[in-house]
Amino acid sequence: MSLLLTGVASGWGMIWLGSPVEADAQVPSGELSLVEVPLALGDAELEPYIAAVAQTDSVARTSWRLAEGLAPPTNRWFSPLALEANPQPVHPLPFTVQVSGGGLRVSIPGPETTTGPQPFLAIETGATSWFVSDYSDASVTLTFVRGAAALAEVVLTRGSPVIGYRALTDHVIAVDAALEPVTPTLFRTTLGASTLGLVGSALELAADGRSVAVARGSVANWVLVPDRGDLAAIAPFAATTITDTTASYVVNPDVTTTTVGFTTRGGARAVFGLFTRLGPDVATESGAPLDCSAGTFETPMGALRVCIGTGFSYAVPTVDPLQVVEYPSARSLALPAVDGGSVGAGPVPLAASAATPRLAGLATQLRLARLTGDYGLARTLTSQLTDALSVWTELDGCGERAERCLAFDPVLQAMVAFDDPDVPEVGNARLVQNGDLLFAAGVVGAGDSALTSELRPMMTLLAADLVGSSSSVFAARRAFDPVSGLSWSSCEAWLQLDVPDQHCVGPNPMTTTAVLTAYSGVAQWAVAAGDPWLLDQVTWMLSVERSASRSG
Repeated sequence: MSLLLTGVASGWGMIWLGSPVEADAQVPSGELSLVEVPLALGDAELEPYIAAVAQTDSVARTSWRLAEGLAPPTNRWFSPLALEANPQPVHPLPFTVQVSGGGLRVSIPGPETTTGPQPFLAIETGATSWFVSDYSDASVTLTFVRGAAALAEVVLTRGSPVIGYRALTDHVIAVDAALEPVTPTLFRTTLGASTLGLVGSALELAADGRSVAVARGSVANWVLVPDRGDLAAIAPFAATTITDTTASYVVNPDVTTTTVGFTTRGGARAVFGLFTRLGPDVATESGAPLDCSAGTFETPMGALRVCIGTGFSYAVPTVDPLQVVEYPSARSLALPAVDGGSVGAGPVPLAASAATPRLAGLATQLRLARLTGDYGLARTLTSQLTDALSVWTELDGCGERAERCLAFDPVLQAMVAFDDPDVPEVGNARLVQNGDLLFAAGVVGAGDSALTSELRPMMTLLAADLVGSSSSVFAARRAFDPVSGLSWSSCEAWLQLDVPDQHCVGPNPMTTTAVLTAYSGVAQWAVAAGDPWLLDQVTWMLSVERSASRSG
């Protein structure tokens, strides 16, 4: 299951790169030039930099349940399933699912957070172990194993009322509730006030009504009936499992369109969920009316429409990628002096946790100095930023010193800072940190081709870590989820080896401010680097994130 993400090198990117977007985006030293890259942040572009950058492990895989070859999904709703030894429940919605032992515990969260135990359905497979065998933005596939043989595949899809189950060998599924036959291929049970259906063409119900024999190669899919929905009507589509997800986008000056396609076995139509936070301008992949008449769910993340089809598209207003974050006005240029000196004076801290916001702050001052024509202050700030970034962007910096350096972690498949032993490696902090560095580099490098070339290798790696989608080196877009319209928090108790009993509760959506600031840093760098493909992609992400935050 892999996410195919395509974009369009639209005139939008060329507009930003070919015209003065803002008064401080250009300096007298030169003009922007486009770099010859076929696609933003692909393997061919990244491989020379990966080969040259320092590499150090920050975490171990000892407790992971992740197939070899898969990039660690550090910022996904299903991250605990892959990266925690004893994962807490995850929330694909409308289900909450806990994987325990050889089976699942399925519950249904209400629209409000509640306390106390929730009713659940226990589904036992007879497996002795399991692991995450594949994933995309929308779905995660779990392979259940008995002994040395793969027993079954379970697919959890974001927003879908269907839990896909495919038998890889003949076996029996047991449940802790009575199953009532509806048709030879459909059974029903209840969970609290909700109705669950079990759909499959080769299921044999035991006499006690609490277990079914499932044949190799057949499905035993669970479906939750939505409000105002009908089990008999939804069951034929619930027998279809979503096996993969594709996403594409088109960025135009006024509207950005995202198209999500679901791959199913045989190309049949499936049941899927559509979060209302994506807005009302929703259609099929081809633009035709979308069939969302199957019902709705009220979830902790808002209303969820239940639709039938093979995908959907949604449109949101396109944002200005360089102005989506409100920076101080020119009137605030007279900032307080540092240590009795001039604005911008004072050393930049050594540790990334303190240095990167400081560099972003200096870059903001530089923008304002250029905007107001204070070229003396601009020269001072440019010199300070250039000196600091020249150190931070040395590819082998972590091979020579223990501070002011970044390295590639081949275990996490991420760019990390190994300079502050008191700050654990946390993806949320890394996203903001790398965004700050990209923002600072984009501001100071605007119009200076020599400086941009010097900063390019490290900044390219940081941009690929945050938003890249064309490389096999990093997890695709690290945190961004085009199906939900948001970016996920990393929720990393599973990375902190000194607190192995602390669980990840979530993950939850990342704060909008952190996300928009980080992605805006990528946009600032894309303009300075002259990369229209990267600018289009991050504009897409910013537009979706901003729209969903206002409607969610």
